[in-house]
Amino acid sequence: MLTVTTPAASKRLAQPSDVLYELGLSGSEATIIITDMVDQASAAIVSYCNRQFAQETVEETIPTTGSCNILLTRTPIISISSITFNGVTVAATEYFINEPEAGMVFNPSGWGDTAQRSYGLSRTPVQNSRAYLLKATYTAGYIPPGYSGSPAMPSDIERACIELVKSLWLARKLNPNIESESVPDVGSVKYRTITDTEMLMPPTVKQMLSNWRRAL
Repeated sequence: MLTVTTPAASKRLAQPSDVLYELGLSGSEATIIITDMVDQASAAIVSYCNRQFAQETVEETIPTTGSCNILLTRTPIISISSITFNGVTVAATEYFINEPEAGMVFNPSGWGDTAQRSYGLSRTPVQNSRAYLLKATYTAGYIPPGYSGSPAMPSDIERACIELVKSLWLARKLNPNIESESVPDVGSVKYRTITDTEMLMPPTVKQMLSNWRRAL
């Protein structure tokens, strides 16, 4: 279970101004359309890669197996505010971030096993019985383009978003996902909901994202 406690300043994986520049566009109408496309492309990339990229602070509750390592969902881990186990705070001196990019946190004493045990001498763990007793509050992710801080959004993620938006723009007359481009009085732009990110992305964009995609 994961809850965002401090949302990202922005979840855009690229700046609309960079796309406008590369396409040679200007004006309020183009800006509205491109900005909307950047938001859609960013969401599509997050969905395709099965992970969030923008830096946020979260609370995550997980089961543990008794091993020395735990794996947290959001990466890279920037800092850990606190870890509690069964409601008791674990001293920060008892663990450290082992591999930030992998979300791995190491405790040399082990994290404890939250599984229920069978009756009898064997006391083997009962299948699918592990309780979610470890809660980590931590900050993870990358700083969105256009914002100060570190680590910056990886350049290949930003480039993938830019290329996806450019592809959408250049194919907009043929793209069935685009319902309307009229911007009366510099107003609304309407797009159909994109549900199949695989169909949306050109092969070059998928290649850029291949190292970032997580298996479900």
